[in-house]
Amino acid sequence: MPAISGLRRDELERQFVDWGRPVVVRRITQTASAATGDIEESEEFVITAIVRDRSQTPTGRTASQHGTVECEFMFRVEELPPGMTWSTSRVVADGREYSSIGTNVSADGLIVIVHGQQA
Repeated sequence: MPAISGLRRDELERQFVDWGRPVVVRRITQTASAATGDIEESEEFVITAIVRDRSQTPTGRTASQHGTVECEFMFRVEELPPGMTWSTSRVVADGREYSSIGTNVSADGLIVIVHGQQA
């Protein structure tokens, strides 16, 4: 009989095959080249994510003229680049860029859910 962790991995694999789609994860860093003086500001990675529907919440004191767009992204931890820091990263999906406003990691450490707000 397969172990529970094996079953969990198989189920996650099916979910990502069925619902996953590529998004761009942009890690924002600032490094300067001493030779040219250029500042390198980001690295981009294309990673498969399950994107949960966007929601728009009216911003207070604007008579609902402006809103905040939020979205959730589910990533497999094994696909993320080493040393991923969500506080300095952005997710680009459907032509919109989202800043991370919170993350949750599954108890088994296989999944991270990033709560994004349109930047």
